[in-house]
Amino acid sequence: MNLIVNALLLLYILIAVVNTLVMATSARGREFAMLRLIGTSRRHPADGADDSTQD
Repeated sequence: MNLIVNALLLLYILIAVVNTLVMATSARGREFAMLRLIGTSRRHPADGADDSTQD
């Protein structure tokens, strides 16, 4: 019984993590598309994200 509960809990957590990552990626997709339209390279948004975390 304990093994089943642990398996269900792990499945629930896995689904929650995947759902969070998908939502975050889809929310940023429109922003990345706009950057591509104005002429940035595919690497440029990732470079900007790295620079913004440094103070």
